Amino acid sequence: TPAETEEEKEKEQTCRPEAGGCRKADGRTRTIRKAGQPTGAVIIGEDIRLDVWLWRARFFKTRAISADFVSKRGVRISRGLETRKVNKPGMRVVAGDVVSFALRTNIVTVRVLQAGTRRGPAAEAQTLYETLVQESGGNQDA
Repeated sequence: TPAETEEEKEKEQTCRPEAGGCRKADGRTRTIRKAGQPTGAVIIGEDIRLDVWLWRARFFKTRAISADFVSKRGVRISRGLETRKVNKPGMRVVAGDVVSFALRTNIVTVRVLQAGTRRGPAAEAQTLYETLVQESGGNQDA
């Protein structure tokens, strides 16, 4: 039928497995793994779980601690003009999102630059984000 062929043409234009991924209707990239590609490989521009990103960016020592923090304390995510508090570790973040959370006595606000492919050394982790604000909540003597 003509409707099916239109959908197929549209899918062919937006889905190119040779490029490593397909665009979903909401604009996110879906990963298509190829044989021999590591499971944790991430395509640039792809969304990633919040708890995994916080762990890879070295804000938390383990992914379990990261997930527990998000569940119990919550994290604010700003995307475009919308800001919301989330308490689900599986919330997806993409490059450009602004993530804010209280860590010890500081309020940390960072912009997500990339998802990353692994939890690497500190220097590599710092390339995943740009620090916007880091406010100290402790007593400051003037």
